[in-house]
Formats: sequence, structure tokens, C-alpha cells
Amino acid sequence: MSSRSATAPPSPALVVGGTGMLSGTVQALADQGCTTAVLARRPGPPARTGPVVAVPVDYTDPAALKDALFKAVRDTGRFRLAVLWVHTPAQASAYGVIAQALTDDALVVEVLGSAAAAPSAPPATAPAPFHGHRYRRVVLGFADGDDGTTRWLSHREISEGVTAALRTPEDLRIIGRVRPWTDRPRT
Repeated sequence: MSSRSATAPPSPALVVGGTGMLSGTVQALADQGCTTAVLARRPGPPARTGPVVAVPVDYTDPAALKDALFKAVRDTGRFRLAVLWVHTPAQASAYGVIAQALTDDALVVEVLGSAAAAPSAPPATAPAPFHGHRYRRVVLGFADGDDGTTRWLSHREISEGVTAALRTPEDLRIIGRVRPWTDRPRT
């Protein structure tokens, strides 16, 4: 029997955006012994513990992304988990490259801004490169502030919410709240 618990995340994992708001998720994965590749334009400080591989690359450059990802795959193997915070203009090209670095049974967790929950947002579906993979969405909402207004979520709240989403089978998890839409922070 493995020494890892039944709820341990699949390894290896890829986290895009793991040096900023998802740094706590990277640390949680590393703490559980998950080999985690962190893709970022500007590598941040390494995780305090655990096997973390820095993948310094700008995901808006598909050729550089492919080269960097496949160098990481040589070190870690294909990714069984991908946690993706990728801005909309680059999603189509970046997702196509990322999908090539995943195992067939990979879990893809796409982290999206609150606009994905807007009343006018199109229905949710997995992006084409991830059809056939297990797919979940995490939508970042907002929280109530101490002064009666609303505020955007902190990095800690985001990381804790995304990490919790990795442990549950929900296809959609909203961190914070998104209703009523008119309460959304203006800044």
C-alpha cells in the first residue's frame, strides 16, 4: 500500500499562475508530496517544502511554452493534474500546447475570473483541447468587506478555495460569491 493518502493529488502536476495567487495551492500540493511544475513568466520563491520544478516561460509564446513544458515533462513525466490560471487572449494557443503535456486521464482545473459567472456569460464547457480529460472549473468571486462593501478575494482565499476544489468531485466551484452580480467590486 502507498504511503500517500487516498486523497493525495495526482502527481505530477502543472500549475500555471503558481507564483502569485495560486502559490498556496502549489505549497499544498508540495506538502502532499506531489511533484509540481510551476509555470510562470517570473519565477517566484520556491515552495518551502516538497518537489517543485520551476518552468520559467511566458505562456503567450506557444513555441517557447511547448519547449519549456516538454523539458519539464522529461523531468517529471506527463502531467496528471493541471491547475490553470490563463488569461483569455492566450487561452486558445496555451491550452493546445498544455493539453499535449497531459496524460489521457489528467484532471484539468481551470481557474476563471468572476466574468465567467456574469449573467451574460456563455454556458460552461471544457475548452476543446481538454475534451476527453476530466475537467472542472473554479470561478473566483468576491467577498464581503468589513465596511459594508465588497472586495476581491485575497491570494490566500483563492489558494484555499482552489486547493479545496482539488479534493471534491464538483464540476464547478465558486470561491466567494458572484450574486447578486451588482454587488461585484468596481475596482
